[in-house]
Amino acid sequence: LPSHLESNSTNAFSNCSSLTVVSFPYGLSALNSIFNGCYRLKSAPLPPGISSLRQTFMNCYSLLESQIPPSLSSIGVGTYNNCYSLSAMTIPATVQTLEPSVFSGCRFIKEYHLKKATPPTMANTSVFSGIADDCIMYVPKGSLQAYQTATNWSVYADYMQEEAE
Repeated sequence: LPSHLESNSTNAFSNCSSLTVVSFPYGLSALNSIFNGCYRLKSAPLPPGISSLRQTFMNCYSLLESQIPPSLSSIGVGTYNNCYSLSAMTIPATVQTLEPSVFSGCRFIKEYHLKKATPPTMANTSVFSGIADDCIMYVPKGSLQAYQTATNWSVYADYMQEEAE
C-alpha cells in the first residue's frame, strides 16, 4: 500500500480471494471494513500507531496471527469476526473497550492474554461468542475476581485464570 495512506475506503479489498499477505505503511491511522471476505489472507501485521479497527478482518478465515498494537484504546465491532485460523490473541493494557462481536466465531483461539489489570468495558456478551470449550482467558495476576464479576465478562468466568508470572 502507498506510504502516504492514512485510512482506507470502505470495502477496499473485500472479497479479494487471492490476497494472502499485505503490509501497511507507517502512519496509517484506521482500517475499517477493508478485508471482509479475504479468505486466503494469512498475514497483515498492523502498523504501530493505528488508532481505529472496525470490521477489519471479518471472515478472514486463514489469518494466522494479528498483534494488536498498544496505540489502540478500543477494538471495533467485528474486527476479527470468524477468523478461524487464529490460535492466540493478546489484548494490550491500553485497550479500554471491546465492541460487539470482536472475536465472535473465532472458535479455534485457544488462549487470550488480557493485559489490563481492570477489565476493559465489554459492550455486550457477543464479544467472544462461539468461544472454544478449551479456551483459556489469561488475566493479570490479582485481577481474576475483577474480571469474573465484571459486567458482561462474568459470562466467560469459567474460561479465566491468572497469568503465570
